[in-house]
Amino acid sequence: MKIISSNAKRLSSLINDILDYSKMKNNELSMNKTDVNIKKVSSHAINITRPMIDAKKLKLYDNIPDNLPPVFADEIRLEQIFLNLVGNAIKFTDTGRIEIFAEQSGNMIEVTVMDSGIGIPENKFEEIFMLFQQIDMTSTRKYGGTGIGLSITKKLVELHGGNIRLESKIGKGSRFIFTIPVSVMKNITS
Repeated sequence: MKIISSNAKRLSSLINDILDYSKMKNNELSMNKTDVNIKKVSSHAINITRPMIDAKKLKLYDNIPDNLPPVFADEIRLEQIFLNLVGNAIKFTDTGRIEIFAEQSGNMIEVTVMDSGIGIPENKFEEIFMLFQQIDMTSTRKYGGTGIGLSITKKLVELHGGNIRLESKIGKGSRFIFTIPVSVMKNITS
């Protein structure tokens, strides 16, 4: 039942990505930004992807500190970002580990989703954020997918006022790093 539930949630997330893309294209995507506990959102995304993690016997470490200030975000969209990045890490990591880190850097929280997967060639870093693009290496074609998750993720991060970047080495894994603003209320009182 857990696997069925998890797969249903992942399919729902994919459908939401497609609908969101359509809304973004027409500048109709609404955001409901509030103070959000990023650790809570990360933990929920991990719970949704847990059956996929367990099926591959991967180790996942959520290293987000409990004491980070809240971020100013749309909680549903932030969860979508986490689901896309963690799901991507799971897809391209057959053995090893996935780690999630976060730290405050000025008025932003910087989040890293790191894996020990197959890696991405440096000349493809920008391409993977393009809609319907997948890296066409023989080793990655077996993984499938639609090629929209990272494009949607990039747009959602930017709509929050942050940015996303990639660090990767073939055969060593990848690190997706994104920023999200600290809550406005926290900034006023700091």
